[in-house]
Amino acid sequence: MENPLTVARFGVEIDGKVSEGKFTAVKGILHGNEVIESRVTGSGGQSLTVIKQPGTAYWSPVELTVAVTSDVSANDWIKETMDGGIDSARVDWSIVAYDQTETEVARWNMEKAWISEIRYSNLDAAANDIQYETWTVVHEGIYREA
Repeated sequence: MENPLTVARFGVEIDGKVSEGKFTAVKGILHGNEVIESRVTGSGGQSLTVIKQPGTAYWSPVELTVAVTSDVSANDWIKETMDGGIDSARVDWSIVAYDQTETEVARWNMEKAWISEIRYSNLDAAANDIQYETWTVVHEGIYREA
């Protein structure tokens, strides 16, 4: 029996380029199909069975949490979409999971993805914490490759 995946860290490739960010969490990888139900009735209108078939595909937004550094490219990117540059902001992304030996163990590819929101952890001068930002990334499809 194959062992379950053990993930030590996450990486992100944006438009084929590896991001140097220190990603600590990835949430919301979800895809599926809506379900369409059709009732099959017999003579006299009595319900005999319900047939279920796939409807519209859907994908949830993905949240990526990364330690804040001097790199402001994510902020520049979201500003580009706010300024109306959505066509150039849509690029393909990959979320890559690595094990303790830095071997890639899983990959999810997102199509036409862009950052719709950036949230920062609370600012507290008295705290001895690392500052994090969480990116909400919307996309037009996500698929597990490996």
